[in-house]
Amino acid sequence: MRGAEYDSSERDPPPKCHPGTRQKIIERIQFWFHNPFRTRRLLWLVGPAGVGKSAIMQTLAEIEAQRSMISTLFFSATQRRTDPAKVIATIAYRIAVQYPPYHKFLRTALAADPKLIEKSIKAQFFAFFVLPFVKMKLYSGSSPLIIFIDGLDECDGREEQLLFLALISCFTQFYPEAPLLWVVASRPEEHITAFLARQRLKSCHDKEEVSVDATEACEDMERYLRLEFEKIRARNPVIRTLFPHWPPENEFLKLLIAAVGHFAYGTTAIRFISQGDPISRFQLILDFINTATSSSGASNLQPMAQLDALYEHLVSRVEPEDCPGAKEILGFLHTDSPHYISDKDRNMVFMCNWLGMAPNVAYTALRQLHSVLDVPPPDATIKTCIKIYHKSFSDFLCDPNRSGRSGFWLGTKQDRGRLEISRAFKVFRGISSYNTGEPFSLLHGEIVLSWLYLDDSDTTREVKERAQRQMWYLASCGINTAALAIADFPLAQVAHAVRLMDTNCLGEHFLRLIFNTAGSLGKLLQEDGTLRLIPAGMLKPEVFRRSVEWGNFYREWGNFYRGLVRPLTACLLCH
Repeated sequence: MRGAEYDSSERDPPPKCHPGTRQKIIERIQFWFHNPFRTRRLLWLVGPAGVGKSAIMQTLAEIEAQRSMISTLFFSATQRRTDPAKVIATIAYRIAVQYPPYHKFLRTALAADPKLIEKSIKAQFFAFFVLPFVKMKLYSGSSPLIIFIDGLDECDGREEQLLFLALISCFTQFYPEAPLLWVVASRPEEHITAFLARQRLKSCHDKEEVSVDATEACEDMERYLRLEFEKIRARNPVIRTLFPHWPPENEFLKLLIAAVGHFAYGTTAIRFISQGDPISRFQLILDFINTATSSSGASNLQPMAQLDALYEHLVSRVEPEDCPGAKEILGFLHTDSPHYISDKDRNMVFMCNWLGMAPNVAYTALRQLHSVLDVPPPDATIKTCIKIYHKSFSDFLCDPNRSGRSGFWLGTKQDRGRLEISRAFKVFRGISSYNTGEPFSLLHGEIVLSWLYLDDSDTTREVKERAQRQMWYLASCGINTAALAIADFPLAQVAHAVRLMDTNCLGEHFLRLIFNTAGSLGKLLQEDGTLRLIPAGMLKPEVFRRSVEWGNFYREWGNFYRGLVRPLTACLLCH
């Protein structure tokens, strides 16, 4: 899983404990690591969103990397590091890099069975952990091998999350002498809490809870805020000279009380204060704190009320004329990335082209959101994506109960998915010509790009052509994967797109749909000759054998394709 390691450049700069904070909890966990009388080999680090679990895990990993062998895996939904199938291989890879005997074992195992990493999670767990460390006793280090798994609740699928917990728990229970220690961090999600609360699992793990309102957390927050305000004063000559005692202690305490031990709140507030006139921005923070705490006790019922109030305030600063663009960009950032769009493809250049949004419009729409979004500068847009600083902002935007009043609720997951399909259709909207027999690849040059390309050099033309090819391919893939929902879109729009799509993207469901000439779409495409442009080699017999209409398809089109692909029709006749 790319970017999941504690020292990966994709996580740079990673969340870390600020100097002087979280010292007690880090010391407790370090003692647990190296306690010779420890009876359990799994530690569950649990706490609510935004409390700083990832920072603690990062700090621990950096410390222990200097004295022990470690392997780390940091899940992240916002960075699309969520695939459970890649977890075991990622952890094993990190161990192999550091420990030559395990590296040799892994090479031998994969040479003997190259498809080992494609097997089930259970099979991989046995092959990569039980076999080498229990059966073969491969590890002989003086200190334990520590495996950090952060953000388990962001792994795709509840069943997969519980499967990892079950495998690790059973491993530590049945093989207590194994040299592995496991640290798993997660939110207190109901299914994870209930699973680990089972009687037979209570004896398998120790628990370290990171609380928002614990005395230790509040003391750390105070230490953090005072240090950050010192930094703000030091780099601002006006404040340093004219307001050396800013902020007043009573106002500072208001922010401290609002933040308690919630580091997402504290860091978001400091980031907002720092990016502008600090005194004016701090006053805005105080204003909405007073408003939030004076409203009818909602904060007693909603644990995230204070943070929601901050996010509501931040999005309310977006100018009315910028709101549509800002919401469209936020919706793009919160649409699940299909398998055919890699993370690097979702950079800012692609985003503008995909949304049909000029770069100046995009930057203007985001100008008031830099305290919650990491927006790349214009000279880094090709390689850099917009990043959300903290997942709590995503949670806020996707929950109507929390963001509904702000006007920034992004709709349901289905709503966002349907909008993404609409954007795929929009890519083809500007193409006026249809296929007349020439290769489909000639049509991508008509796709309109929104990103600004400054010159007309050969290099720039190549870049633009690559971008048009990418848009053409991804739009084709997006429409293909939406085959089951295609009826929700206007027939003329669908037919127009089919005439222009990259046929390499057409899959089983879509082929069955467009060749069903009893339906309105298939009939329309048959009449205008579009179906004859589908490469015969794509018409695999198993596609149509599974379709109720495959017999009708063959009777109608078999003679046409027999002359083109005799082996195909022979296969169809046999089946």
